[in-house]
Amino acid sequence: MEIKKRVKSIFTNKKSSNYDLLEGVQEHVKKIMTQDRIRNDVLHPAFIYLRAITNMINFQQHQKAIVGYDSPDYDDICKGLTAGIDQYSEEIRIINLQKEDYFKFKLRNSPIITPIWNFNRISTNIACIGENYMRMDGKPNSFMENESNHRIMYLYPLGIAVMMNGNHSVYSGLLKGEGEVTITQMIDLTPLVLNCSFHHKKGVYSNGYTPVYFELGMLFELGKIFQQNKQIFPFHVKKYIKQ
Repeated sequence: MEIKKRVKSIFTNKKSSNYDLLEGVQEHVKKIMTQDRIRNDVLHPAFIYLRAITNMINFQQHQKAIVGYDSPDYDDICKGLTAGIDQYSEEIRIINLQKEDYFKFKLRNSPIITPIWNFNRISTNIACIGENYMRMDGKPNSFMENESNHRIMYLYPLGIAVMMNGNHSVYSGLLKGEGEVTITQMIDLTPLVLNCSFHHKKGVYSNGYTPVYFELGMLFELGKIFQQNKQIFPFHVKKYIKQ
């Protein structure tokens, strides 16, 4: 009976707000980072935690496609993650990694935002890309990265990546937990993260920009925490970041 009361209170508490949500997520991330026995050759669990947030963003786009919205949110998502960026555009660095520093993001556990918008592409890719679908040669059509189609950008210090091409097939891979994509390029947003804030009560950035999804602002604020804990980033990311 006591458990039922506690569960009911979670869903009926009128005091819960976006402020409470962001504060709770920040507390979770900080708690995860206190663990000192985490391997340094795999994606840190603090970044895997972000997958819950990126999944929320991806599904909100999925919902738009279902109800007839047929235009990518790519620009709005990028602006939402970079607070408009205009004021700091000259200070922001886009970094092309050396080939030996390319690294993989596994679709089963990595925080990836993949802008999707087309109703038919979503259903077709989910149905036909994956181990569940058999090709004409009798082999499973497992998700395979295509260098000419799939492009992805890593955002530092947010710790996430955004698909720039091949979005619908990657969305299928994310849902099925199959495959991986290669990070070859990253953008260092440190000047912006240090000088701009997301006002979660109002849902706007300090420069007046309003993100299309509240969760984008959450990721931006979490980037401040990660920026102060550079040791948790993948080796190939730290190599290119000014200490």
